[in-house]
Amino acid sequence: MSIAVRLRVNVGVVRFVRRIVGLKDETYNRHIINGDHMRALCEAFIANGNSYNLFNSAVIELFEYIRVVSDYALCYLPLNH
Repeated sequence: MSIAVRLRVNVGVVRFVRRIVGLKDETYNRHIINGDHMRALCEAFIANGNSYNLFNSAVIELFEYIRVVSDYALCYLPLNH
């Protein structure tokens, strides 16, 4: 798989998670927290390095949305990793 295709898939996953978090549904939030699903996003963000690209922008926007609008439990989740 080419790098461009993987990048689109990764950005799609981040946008999908952003939509799920935007629903503000306790069931989804609890599933994200208990399943430790944000760990993969954090690891991919760190592995991507310092390059400023679409993937990093999408992850930063997701965390900013969680911080400003969403549930406090999701806000503290990345800090545990």
